[in-house]
Amino acid sequence: MRPRSLNALRFTAGKSQRRVEMASGFTVLLVEDDSAVRDYVVQLLREKGIAALVAADGMAALQILGTHPINVLFTDIVMPGMSGLDLAKESRRLRPSIKILFSTGWPGKSVDHGALRLGPVLLKPWREGELMHELRRMGWSG
Repeated sequence: MRPRSLNALRFTAGKSQRRVEMASGFTVLLVEDDSAVRDYVVQLLREKGIAALVAADGMAALQILGTHPINVLFTDIVMPGMSGLDLAKESRRLRPSIKILFSTGWPGKSVDHGALRLGPVLLKPWREGELMHELRRMGWSG
């Protein structure tokens, strides 16, 4: 199911340019280095009528964050280069009101590095209902 109100946006993340469909209202910036997980989450969000912007790493996410309104940063914690925790800290510095949701397959890493102080953590493999519950808590009205 696609949202009724769509606006096409283009943004450049590194060398690749992607077309992104934006629903009016609630926007999630998904940061995930695993392309299969990224594709699944984007499809899930869009089926629920949630606008999804996508980045494969922290630097691309910061570029997007600098140019688009974002309600929730949904990021993997363990990624090559900038970690999800470092990304969350920088995102919060740039946008103090941004909501942060983490995802990880390495629960020890999230607790050891203090992610819980910045936002909730979904442990992989999380379920659709868990994600939707957290997004509702963060302001999504779906």
